[in-house]
Amino acid sequence: MGNYRSLNNIHMDGTAVFQFVMAEVPPMIDALCAYAGMAKNAIQCHLTHQPNRFMLQKLADLMDVPHDMLFNNIVENFGNSSSATIPVNIAFNLGRRLLTEKLRVCYSAFGAGLSLAACLDRLGPLDFCDLIEHPGQGAIEYYEPQTKANEEELS
Repeated sequence: MGNYRSLNNIHMDGTAVFQFVMAEVPPMIDALCAYAGMAKNAIQCHLTHQPNRFMLQKLADLMDVPHDMLFNNIVENFGNSSSATIPVNIAFNLGRRLLTEKLRVCYSAFGAGLSLAACLDRLGPLDFCDLIEHPGQGAIEYYEPQTKANEEELS
């Protein structure tokens, strides 16, 4: 295609990443649960650093986890949010619930670096879990919610 590559160029092999994730993530979650002495079905939500919907649906099927417990809606709402995927996932999918509930969650990250990690957590209840979106690049005017303190400053 006219592209020149050297050993200094990075190239992602999507098929290899997919195969790696399918082969390595389920046993990693099983080993984590065994180490923690927790049944895998005690996990109430899976929060991943991986925006690929297809990969996450296949992974949920392979792990025998309902799709609504392994959220896969971040890329369609936010694009590839890179290192913010798990915090965005928490606020977007669980924000309201976490104000009053305590959930057993599994965080996991895996992907193109053929690296992976996971941990278990009891998350919530939280005092605050809203998703605040910044418009970025000045596309729209940034709105700062008015509080009693800055209302007084303005008067």
